[in-house]
Amino acid sequence: MPDDALRRRMGLCILTAFFLVTGHVGPARAEHPVDAALEACREKALDTVSISQCTAKALTQWDQELNLAYKALMDALPPEARTALTAAQREWIRFRDADAAFIRADLAAQDGTIWSPTAGSYILDLTRKRAIQLRCYAKMTEMEGPADPLCP
Repeated sequence: MPDDALRRRMGLCILTAFFLVTGHVGPARAEHPVDAALEACREKALDTVSISQCTAKALTQWDQELNLAYKALMDALPPEARTALTAAQREWIRFRDADAAFIRADLAAQDGTIWSPTAGSYILDLTRKRAIQLRCYAKMTEMEGPADPLCP
């Protein structure tokens, strides 16, 4: 049993280090102005409080991007699809909130000050991914215009 707990913590530490170094999990993505500003802010940050403030600001900005993408997609959809998107978005918000609560609870038990910015970065990444996902759905619905570098 202690070996499992140790392995879990080591895995979490490795994942956290990767996440903090790269700023995201997964394949490389196109640079977005919010991400560029976040990285510039993190480079100037002197402590975990400053890193958390950088992350909180970027989260607010990505949440605004998410809301813009949601509105653009809603405007492009027929009424029956709007109802489905509304339901999906409500479920996503429930998932995000539950996942954030889990991450915060799990990391709160860890020693050290790095865990708070780690949890914030995870929630930021969830929001970023959903904003990009909705943006790409809207692009698919339009089927015209230039390609979006954030979309697969």
